Amino acid sequence: MHTKPVLVTGATGYVGGRLVPKLLEAGYRVRALGRSIAKLKARPWANHSLAELAKGDVLNEKSLLQVARPSLFQDMSFLIPLFSHVVIVQSF
Repeated sequence: MHTKPVLVTGATGYVGGRLVPKLLEAGYRVRALGRSIAKLKARPWANHSLAELAKGDVLNEKSLLQVARPSLFQDMSFLIPLFSHVVIVQSF
């Protein structure tokens, strides 16, 4: 098991929803970030012992600052942002 967690933003999206269980299977602790806790809790991996659910929206500065408290990120081994494709699509 890897001791430092991996933060996956967009964990309820197409890519994030498939990446999180792969990371969990590989023994990583995963902090899954999504806009809806209800949607995160509905994922099959939500109750995995290595999963932590966090509510936040990377496009909403206030909600992201609430999630981005130092204690959340100080022990991260990776940050996997899965929102960049959404930002690009919205910029057109």
